Amino acid sequence: MPITSTLIYSGSPLIACLTFSAPVSGLASSLMLDLIGLKQSLQVLERLSQKVDHLIVGGGIANTFIAAAGHAVGKSLHEPDLIPQAQALLEAGERAGRAAIPIPTDVVVAKEFSATAEADVKSLGDIAADDMIMDVGPDTAERLARLVSKAGTVVWNGPLGVFEFDQFGEGTHIVAQAVAESGAFSIAGGGDTLAAIASGRGLVGL
Repeated sequence: MPITSTLIYSGSPLIACLTFSAPVSGLASSLMLDLIGLKQSLQVLERLSQKVDHLIVGGGIANTFIAAAGHAVGKSLHEPDLIPQAQALLEAGERAGRAAIPIPTDVVVAKEFSATAEADVKSLGDIAADDMIMDVGPDTAERLARLVSKAGTVVWNGPLGVFEFDQFGEGTHIVAQAVAESGAFSIAGGGDTLAAIASGRGLVGL
């Protein structure tokens, strides 16, 4: 099995560019990205898609990719004007030498952005017009964890969902635990990432 590296990212695209100009870039790689609200995010993904095996996106940019795949996202954070670029990246991911981008198959939604909001797990086909996507669902989290478990190098710079609210943090913690247990060389950084680690859930060994 080839050695892979994984980047879980939420923050300045400069970090990703610097990371993959370092020695880590010499490895075949799987990349996890969480790029929320950044107009330049798809430009970064375009460049990195030529360096890695997998791009795993989370947060608001994941919602843009979900919409690009033809699914409703309700009132979730996403950037409709970037859908054509996201579609192009999804199509490129089907070609050899470009990164595949796994889209969530289930998500955790709520009717409001609140610490007391009720969490509901739904498949992509069941998202309602008033739903907000707050996290990846359990099936998706386990699928991503299996992918991470095969990585030889992990660079983590962002959670997959609204981990600050316990009911929407499980996806981040499942994948984080997979990072911790993978035996990979791992680097974690960024404010949200450090906060997730400090929360202590599912981070044994990281």
